Parts: sequence; structure tokens; C-alpha cells
Amino acid sequence: MDDSPTLGAFDTDRSRTIESFRGLAELHVETACFGRGDPLTDEASKAVRAAVARFPA
Repeated sequence: MDDSPTLGAFDTDRSRTIESFRGLAELHVETACFGRGDPLTDEASKAVRAAVARFPA
């Protein structure tokens, strides 16, 4: 299964969505819950930063 981040069909402003996600990557949290998918329950900050690294510059 591909675990790379995907932007949803309703993310009509892609650059703003990516900017927002980058802001989330600056937070230091252990747990993160999103609108879909399983929650990240261990080292969520690390996982979010890794996902952001795969977005285009």
C-alpha cells in the first residue's frame, strides 16, 4: 500500500493546502487525528514531517 500523502478532491487550493500541512509539520505532537484514515498515535510529528517532505517544493 502506498502511504504517500494525497490531497483530496475538495482541496481546491493546492498551494494553500500544502502550506497548511507544512504548518502542521512544525507542531510537536505525539498523536494526530485527521478527517480520514487512522490516527497517528506514536511520534505523529515525525510522520507528518516525512509526509510534507514528499510534497512538491
